[in-house]
Parts: sequence; structure tokens; C-alpha cells
Amino acid sequence: MKSVLLNLARVLPLTIALSLALPALASAKAVEAEQLVESTSKTIMLIVEQAPAYIDKDPDRYYRQIQQALDPIVDFDVFSRGVMGHLASNRYVQGLPEADRAAAMQNISDFSAVLHNTVIRGYGKVFYQYAGSQFTMVSSELIGKGDRASVTQKITDTKNQQYTIQYSLNNRDQQGWKIQNIIVEGINMGQSYRAQFESALERYKGSVNDVIKNWPELMQGHE
Repeated sequence: MKSVLLNLARVLPLTIALSLALPALASAKAVEAEQLVESTSKTIMLIVEQAPAYIDKDPDRYYRQIQQALDPIVDFDVFSRGVMGHLASNRYVQGLPEADRAAAMQNISDFSAVLHNTVIRGYGKVFYQYAGSQFTMVSSELIGKGDRASVTQKITDTKNQQYTIQYSLNNRDQQGWKIQNIIVEGINMGQSYRAQFESALERYKGSVNDVIKNWPELMQGHE
């Protein structure tokens, strides 16, 4: 009994220390996700503030700058796979005949590339409509095993109207936090694009190739 008590005496302080450290680490990771959203918002709003001077004559310049800000911190691969749904899942691809797998993987890659421009324009339009607004961080929390996070931001526009943006992020190994989706006043961008993809897939009778080929035209006015 004495030896058991001695072992407990040795182990207990370490257990307590770990139990105290884990919430602190989780909190620190949530703060990192929040800081990514906050710094990105500041960068984009600076672009937005300068845009009125040229956007009518050169809108592509605006979207190029938005792309430069978003490319390093948005997980376009996860986003595009979410839009494609089961057609981009590993289970679906691996379940295909071997001769069809390469084509399915190529479709995933090609759609990610064509969707990239849609997402850039969509994000750019969302932020442009909030020009002159004040952005305030509301909350950040880890989800699941701590490799995902949700960050909520409040926007107060020039008319003192308030809106909410919720960011979903994931942490991919050494790449750090990446934004994988945003919800603006209850409108989920990922789900919205997925509905467009499913509608296009139905229109083209299940042909992913045709959806990819016609996607830019289909998305005109719907970014």
C-alpha cells in the first residue's frame, strides 16, 4: 500500500499539470485561428478601401489583390471537395473501377481550379459590400479533436447595421490554420455553391466534365 501511495504521489502532480496545460493549449490554438481571421480581414479591408479609385476601370486588379490575400490562408481543396460532395470523396473514388479512378481524380483537380476563381470573386464581393465597416471579433472555439475551429466576427456598417460572419477553419499539420468556409448572415457559401453544382450536374445529365467546362458561364452573377 505504501508503494502505491508513493507512486500516486509521483504521478498526481504530473496529471494535474497536464490537465491544466491542455485547456491552455486549446485556448492558444483557438486564439491563433482568431488572429488569422482578424489579420486577413484587416488586409482585405485595406484592399477594399483603395478599390473605389480603380475598380470601375480595372475590376480584375481588385480580384487579383483579393486572391493574393486569400490564397495562402483558404483551403480551396477542402472547399471544392465539399462542393462536389460524394463525387470527391475517397470512398467514392476508390469504389470506382480502376480504369475510371484517374478520370475521377482529374475531375476533382479540374473543378478545384475552376471553382477557385468563383470563390475569389465571391469572397471579394462579400467584403466589398462592407466597405467602411468596423469588424469586431466575437468568439473563437475549437471543434472536435482541436483540428477545426469556428470564429465569429461582427460587422458594423456605416449605417450602424450589424451583421455576423462565421468562419470555419481547419488545421492541416504544418500548414497551420486554413479557412475552409464562411457563413454570412446565415448564408453558407459552401452549401450555396454545392446547390449550384448539383443543379448543374442535373442539367448536364451527370457529366462532371460538362459542369466544369460550363461552370464560369453558369456562375456569372452567382458568385
